[in-house]
Parts: sequence; structure tokens; C-alpha cells
Amino acid sequence: MKDDNWDLINGQAAHHIEQLNAINTINVLEALVTFLIARKDPHNNLPLIPNEHALRELHRSGTLFLLNAPGEYRSEDVVVGDIAGNVIYRPPSFADVQLHMDE
Repeated sequence: MKDDNWDLINGQAAHHIEQLNAINTINVLEALVTFLIARKDPHNNLPLIPNEHALRELHRSGTLFLLNAPGEYRSEDVVVGDIAGNVIYRPPSFADVQLHMDE
């Protein structure tokens, strides 16, 4: 998929960075699972789910060198569209992201 919507770089170099970041993201996911399993203790009541910090780190690892602020919440609304310009998905407004994360 050709994606030319990055802040810092586009084209073939961006595609290559996306592939490298995918490997980073897989490693971060594996580290997160290892952390959550090791932290699981039958005597604590902590849920076995990633927290907001972990989810932001996953985003950071996947968008490093592509976005101005990898791992940070966006400051404007965005949409996902196809090559013809049709909107495929409209995520929540940037103003609502923190509310959703708090939930």
C-alpha cells in the first residue's frame, strides 16, 4: 500500500521505514506480553491488559521517523481514505481520544 501521508518523509524511503518499524512494533508487542505474563500474580488484582503508556509506546514504535510526534495524541481530526478520496473510516475526534483512553 502506498502511503504518502507521513509528516517527515514519504515515498519509497517511508515505505522502507514502515517495514523496519513493523519489526520494532513486533518486538515491543512481544516485550509487552512477556512483561504482562511475568507481572501476573494470583495474589494481585491487576488486570492483564496493557495500560495507556504501553499503547502509546506501540504507536511510537510504529511511527518513529515518520511522524513529528510519534506516540503522542494527534491535535487535529483525520480520516482514512482510499485512493479515490472516499472516506473509509473516520476515527474519533482528536478532542475525544483522551476520553476514550481513560475509559
